[in-house]
Amino acid sequence: MTASSPSRSAGQCARCPARQKGICGAVTPATVEAVALRGHRVTYAQNKPFLDQGTHSDRIGIVVSGLAKAVHINEDGDEFVLGIQRAGDLVGDPFGVENAVSWEAATDVTVCWLSTASLDQLLTEYPDLQRAYLQALSQQMGEQQRWFASLRGRNTTERLALWLVDQALFGDRSAEGVVPLDLSRRDLASLLDMSTETLCRSLYHLVDKGAIEMLAPDCVGLADPDQLRRLAKCEPDQKLEPLTPDRKRATCAA
Repeated sequence: MTASSPSRSAGQCARCPARQKGICGAVTPATVEAVALRGHRVTYAQNKPFLDQGTHSDRIGIVVSGLAKAVHINEDGDEFVLGIQRAGDLVGDPFGVENAVSWEAATDVTVCWLSTASLDQLLTEYPDLQRAYLQALSQQMGEQQRWFASLRGRNTTERLALWLVDQALFGDRSAEGVVPLDLSRRDLASLLDMSTETLCRSLYHLVDKGAIEMLAPDCVGLADPDQLRRLAKCEPDQKLEPLTPDRKRATCAA
């Protein structure tokens, strides 16, 4: 864990990667300044837990950069990744008595923290923050429900294909025709409800079908976007860019 620095100015918030997203992208400069005076940032290394399941819920976080994962731990100690949060998304449950899930760093992640007391005060004083906060919670819940619903009726290869389509359309770092695999194999397999071995087999099944190309262990090229959509059982409502030779060379060189 890297020690945090208080977000002491609206200028720092203006340069924040999450400023145009989620809760931070829907408030006024005055509200941003108020949040900046009460928030502080902490950076966590990959796989580091920062909110433990079953512990007292006393703060709310906004993901600044990187990926955070919500993890449920059952009675046998098995871990299941329930969702991934990106820049601008919220982590934690300030209205719960205790954290229902564990929150961990899926990649190196920076989180801007507010205590529940500070959040309560800000929500009272700044109506635009209250609206943005409720909207962000509703959007995250809706996205999670959509994702779980989309997994039903799909086999493992179809689930992986769907995830790749989703990342190509909405991922933060996806370039034309390229999808980075930021998550570890273990986390991605858990998110897609399969074993790591099955995930690897599904990846290479998509390669054999001509839908994707493995540019690197952590990078996928979209060799045939239309084929990938068919394998994902998607409606062709949004166009995916195919991998071009120039993009392939640039990606492999990087």
